[in-house]
Amino acid sequence: MSWVNFFEIRPQTFAKKGIKGSAVFVYGTGNAVTLPQGSFNAPIVGIPGYESINPWFGPGWNSTDYGTQNNYRLRSYQRVDLSVQVTRKTRCGERVTEYSVYNLLSRANPWFIQVEQDAVSGRSRLVQYSLLPT
Repeated sequence: MSWVNFFEIRPQTFAKKGIKGSAVFVYGTGNAVTLPQGSFNAPIVGIPGYESINPWFGPGWNSTDYGTQNNYRLRSYQRVDLSVQVTRKTRCGERVTEYSVYNLLSRANPWFIQVEQDAVSGRSRLVQYSLLPT
């Protein structure tokens, strides 16, 4: 579910001077993603000598169990954007200068989640990556 509101702030006193403002609020419930639930070492049967080819996982093949599709939902996504437009008359027409602020709340909205393994303990953990803020 997504919800987008757009507000245009244009009082008459600013409109006469060529100033126009706007605000956008965006909300999303979060995307459904499929994350692994675990992993296991599946033995390979019927191929003699294959165990020596895979030294990292020992005999067999490391497999990942994903469970059901879309078994996890990312955090909700929300942001507020503001902009101000200043319009000036010139000899050749008019000039519009726009000043904008993207993600005014500076919220680290989730972009994707990756499963990483801790080097010391060997346990897996989920790490969220965001595009903005940097």
